[in-house]
Amino acid sequence: MENLIPLSLIGMKKAPIAIGMSIIFLVIIDLLMTRQLLPYNDTSEGLMFILTMSIGYGIGSIILLEFAHNVSKEIRGKSRFSNIMHIFVIITQFSLFAILLVMLIFGNPGHYFSRTVFAVSSIFATIIMGIILFKFFSWFKASNYKTSIVLFYAIAALTLDFSIGGRCRYKIING
Repeated sequence: MENLIPLSLIGMKKAPIAIGMSIIFLVIIDLLMTRQLLPYNDTSEGLMFILTMSIGYGIGSIILLEFAHNVSKEIRGKSRFSNIMHIFVIITQFSLFAILLVMLIFGNPGHYFSRTVFAVSSIFATIIMGIILFKFFSWFKASNYKTSIVLFYAIAALTLDFSIGGRCRYKIING
């Protein structure tokens, strides 16, 4: 009896989960290293940078963005806003990858590139979170039932947006 599900489709479902778990693992290890809970030296720093670039921004971006592209195809067909947001995220992700690639090849004189990566990612995260915030408040306002859960999500999005934006502003001004 033949397989009912093509093998390529099975791999397509497992790859995003595996890459997502890998990225989460890398972030946890990196946080433990930068908080000096794990040994951190020039070698481990270089290794973490290369792993983060290749898995997080290279291979991971391609797999996760392709997965998001396939999953959101129907929604993006109906919503111009969702389509613009999707394109915006792709451009941002690969712009960050390009900056990190330049850092890997040419170094990071005066921490210019790392500040640029932080600024770009924080500014775009603030913008995207602001859009999500707007959507939550719009849903709450348009709802006949005024469910508190939507309001709480909106307040959480507002808090997160201010936190990201404030940290970005502080880092840009104070270096």
